[in-house]
Amino acid sequence: MCSRFRTKRIIIIKMDVQSHTMTSLLKSGLRQTTAASPVIGTVLMVAVTLVIAATLMILVMEMAEQAQPDILFDEPYHQGTGTLDDPFLIRSIEQLSNLRQNLSAHYALEADIDASATADWNDGAGFLPIGDSDDRFLGSLDGRGHGISGLVIDRPSENSVALFSYLGSGSKISNLTLSDTDIGGRDFVSAISAWNYGTVVNVHVGGDIDGRQWLGAITGRNHGTVDRCSSDSMISANGERVGGLVAHNSGQGVIRDSYVLGAVASPGKEYVGGLLGSNANNGIVERVYSAASVSGGTTNVGGLIGSNDGMVSRSYWDLQTSGQATSGDGEGRTTAQMRSQGNYEDWNFTTVWSIQSGDYPRLR
Repeated sequence: MCSRFRTKRIIIIKMDVQSHTMTSLLKSGLRQTTAASPVIGTVLMVAVTLVIAATLMILVMEMAEQAQPDILFDEPYHQGTGTLDDPFLIRSIEQLSNLRQNLSAHYALEADIDASATADWNDGAGFLPIGDSDDRFLGSLDGRGHGISGLVIDRPSENSVALFSYLGSGSKISNLTLSDTDIGGRDFVSAISAWNYGTVVNVHVGGDIDGRQWLGAITGRNHGTVDRCSSDSMISANGERVGGLVAHNSGQGVIRDSYVLGAVASPGKEYVGGLLGSNANNGIVERVYSAASVSGGTTNVGGLIGSNDGMVSRSYWDLQTSGQATSGDGEGRTTAQMRSQGNYEDWNFTTVWSIQSGDYPRLR
């Protein structure tokens, strides 16, 4: 049951208790007064009724202010019909939260969104992830180049914690930046999606992501496509399957034209990589790099990939910034080599990538 409705039930119970108590205390006195003077008794009865009504209204308002339910807002979208050609337009974090009410519609941001208010939502638990394993997001969200800043999710005992718990087949998240994120969960924790079976393209993440295992800035487990994405985040874990961009890539999973800066840490643990914790079942990784610092255990820890049982091509990691001499796959380069365009074989520096002197490649 949604806590929105639990909150209403609590308010009703408290109202009943308090109104019953007040009524019981006043009945005996009113009977005596009415017996002595019927007119005075009637006036007092009306006055008492008004006082009780006003008291209960104040009680409801106070409880509504104190309650922070897993929020369902009534704020309408600015415009749009929810189709691909006419998406619902979003301009507030409340409207973004409303996506959960129609998981197959199409949405677009109309402006940058300040999500810092989510720090106080749900008694400090923050934003409630959209969808779950039974009800996956199947629509699309186009950021149109806008960003969401200050998103907070603090659910350390919960799994599948992210903006979207599950992105289903056919879903798409695109052209979006999440900055100053502060996201914490248990297993399968990410900024964008805990599980991805759809497409995430041109999405960029910055902030802190904490949890136990299966952590990545874009997704915890990828069975879809991650294309032209990046992260400059601090990923902190204490378990296995941890990557700067994706924790685990498997099956039909594809990661291409993406990069990671920042840091990835899961001390003493396996399957930890600068960009990807593990790649399995012929998962595809191509034209990616990591310059993140990486710390983990002594086996299956790599500058780019922790372990690889898939296909990796034209991908690199920075030997110096990562602190890792080996990787499950990819080619290690010095920082100077990583900052030279000539060392990126068959990369598209015309329409996909750009590079400035003395810097790493960036996505256009």
